[in-house]
Amino acid sequence: MLLFYMFFPALFALLMQSYRLHLVLNTIQILLYQLGMTPQNKWFFLLSFYIYIFGIKQVKVEM
Repeated sequence: MLLFYMFFPALFALLMQSYRLHLVLNTIQILLYQLGMTPQNKWFFLLSFYIYIFGIKQVKVEM
């Protein structure tokens, strides 16, 4: 389960084909994890989900 949360942002960014988004998502995921927000924590999931949605909007704006 932990691996899923660690690699999902990278796979998501590759699908969106945005290297900058990939860096941003990975950095935020690492920061959340450092703050003690493990994947078992519901806030980790909610924040990650919000970040993905925001990322999609940013990519659409850039295109």
